[in-house]
Amino acid sequence: MSTAIMVKRENERSERKAETTEVSVSDRPGATAPPKLIESVKAVPPRGFVTGNVVLDAVVDTTGHVKSMKVISGPKSLRDAAIEALKKYRYAPATQNGKAVAGHVQATVQFWYEP
Repeated sequence: MSTAIMVKRENERSERKAETTEVSVSDRPGATAPPKLIESVKAVPPRGFVTGNVVLDAVVDTTGHVKSMKVISGPKSLRDAAIEALKKYRYAPATQNGKAVAGHVQATVQFWYEP
């Protein structure tokens, strides 16, 4: 199962800079339903904008908040911006037998430059 959110944002210094945030949800063994994205925020790229994707693995707790995350890949200059954005995401928690349980999500935050 996967859920995607696409967000395009113009940068203050150039209308050609934009970002997309896409969230992919991976199934947790034994869970009847994985966490579902219900609210996302725009990632704020750092100065000296770099193009790239940051992939993170995160744990969503029983209240739907991201409690911990680990960068899987991505340019070092974009990692902090991706982490700060993902901290503000809200999810419907994973459920098992109708009860909220913690679950994992994999999120890809994309930053790109449009000439």
